[in-house]
Amino acid sequence: MSRFAVALDCTVLLLTAIAMNEAALDGEFDELRFLAHVMLTEYPSVAPGATELGEALVILIRALGPNGTRPSRSYAVALNELTEAVHVACQDTGLATLARLPG
Repeated sequence: MSRFAVALDCTVLLLTAIAMNEAALDGEFDELRFLAHVMLTEYPSVAPGATELGEALVILIRALGPNGTRPSRSYAVALNELTEAVHVACQDTGLATLARLPG
């Protein structure tokens, strides 16, 4: 995979993490669950070996619980840890400048 392709994929991970945080702020927990499952299936091709990212996703998915229910209170911490894991995974690809979004 070319460095450019990895950059695009890493950007998609970062944008998905942002969308997940926005869904949480809006109380759209089913959307958050959907995005977490999408990221779980996609991250290995973007950041192979990013075990922390996979672990953070599993913890978040467990904290969110099944569709149509309110998540446990720990979901906010799990989402924060996932966001940090995405950042670290993108840095590990050598794309630290893309991993730091303005804000």
